[in-house]
Amino acid sequence: MSAADTDGRYVVTVPLVVNARETSIVDARLRARGKLINATLGTLSGRVVQMRRDRRWRAAQQLAGSARSKALGALRHEYGLTSAGAYRVAFDHWQASGWMGEMFGARVALAVGSEVFTQVKNWMFGHTGRPRHQPSADMDVIWGNDNKASLRFKDGRVEFTSATKRKGLVLDVAREWRPGTRKWALHVEGRRVVRVGIKREEVRGATRYFALICLAGAPYRNPDYLESLDAGAESVVGLDVGPSLLAVVGEHDSVLLNRAPKELLARRKAQAARTRRDQRAIGRSRRAMNPDCYDEQGRNIKGKRPTKTSKRQRRAQGRLRKLARTERINRQADAVAVARGVVKVGSTVAFESNSYRGWQASRYGKRMGFTAPGALMGHIAAEAVRVGGQAIEFQTSATCAPSQHCLCGTKTKKSLSQRTHACEACGLGHDVRLDRDLFSAHLARLVGQTGHTDLSEGPFLGMDGARGNAERLCSASVAALSPDRRDDGPTNPAVGLVAAEPAGQTPGQHATPRRTGRSRTPRKATSNLALAAP
Repeated sequence: MSAADTDGRYVVTVPLVVNARETSIVDARLRARGKLINATLGTLSGRVVQMRRDRRWRAAQQLAGSARSKALGALRHEYGLTSAGAYRVAFDHWQASGWMGEMFGARVALAVGSEVFTQVKNWMFGHTGRPRHQPSADMDVIWGNDNKASLRFKDGRVEFTSATKRKGLVLDVAREWRPGTRKWALHVEGRRVVRVGIKREEVRGATRYFALICLAGAPYRNPDYLESLDAGAESVVGLDVGPSLLAVVGEHDSVLLNRAPKELLARRKAQAARTRRDQRAIGRSRRAMNPDCYDEQGRNIKGKRPTKTSKRQRRAQGRLRKLARTERINRQADAVAVARGVVKVGSTVAFESNSYRGWQASRYGKRMGFTAPGALMGHIAAEAVRVGGQAIEFQTSATCAPSQHCLCGTKTKKSLSQRTHACEACGLGHDVRLDRDLFSAHLARLVGQTGHTDLSEGPFLGMDGARGNAERLCSASVAALSPDRRDDGPTNPAVGLVAAEPAGQTPGQHATPRRTGRSRTPRKATSNLALAAP
């Protein structure tokens, strides 16, 4: 599977062939990387605490504008809270350990410094909370800084050498990914390898290893899939996303997807109850196996960590890991399928900016974990850019709130329970029932098409057939769509939904609870629900 990032790079996940000896070596190097991460994180976090105790930092907080930025930037450079400073801290810990050089080279240490600095920087700027130390045994991914030394991909093999004279580790990729095969030709051949990583993951109760190959350029796209985009190549699509619903309005068609129908929510609630029972059983087993780590009331004793685990606890933890992986993979595969359906309607998508983190913190935490609207919009925007279009994201303001404005410019604040649009000023929505989300997506499409962001002036009222198009496009029915269940689909798909043929580059893989034959690789999705071209 592949996932593109914002820098014109994408990652291809390739299965590795690893024997027992190589497994122990990779696991030891993963643990060593975890220790290096914790050491680097502790040093940089301590520097942040010291900087915030400095009187100059408190004085700089009282400044405004560029003076404040310059003063804070000077303090960060003085305390070494820069990317170069993080590289130096990680390298010094790697060098001073005396034994990490036997595990991996300095370029892996530089990658650790970059990763840790990203977490510390987000904490410094208030985007996230303080990063916490993690047990080194739980580390499951190790990256190289580039493809030059230490950890690199060369001639279809992953070379993982150390800084000492010990024999390096060379891992073969799966047979279908070796040079000369179709997958190699489609995804890897002729592309520059930026860097490579190794990932450890539990798949159906077995530990497997994968190579994460970061390639430069655009990912492979099936020619048949690209040809299917010609119908909506010049069209603009308006989107309105919510915790459960996704409204899509094109030039000729519209659809409202309910990504969290009641049936699936009921199943998820039952599954959450089973998960919670497993978690309580794990807690009871942990306390029974490690009585010296807890007091009489069952509370943790500071400084003591449980080390003994029972077979029942390991089985329950395996079930939870399998469930989390299944939901993650299927949720990603569904987001990719919806994104490809949207760009078939039009390669340019327009939508308003939303605070998905605020939704999760306020009242939609469980629903957000089920539908992941932020990740969905990220997939849609990335897919639009990837196929030659663009993503137009406009900020919500008092004069640009599609869910509260009408074509005539009248602004009416609607409660969350009001699911229709009806304007008292111009009468739009009284004769024909207009869905609120579809109408908001229709206005977003007009904003992306014309560039007018001041909806209070009613810039779209004078367009040809404005009222007729609004009544035609904003009265569609609701179609049920499952975000992370492979076999759950709408029994009566609404207009605009079809079973899409799988593309050869499908990045998401639907996890299946059973195995077919002797294959150990996850089976890919055979069909997904997507939007039809108009």
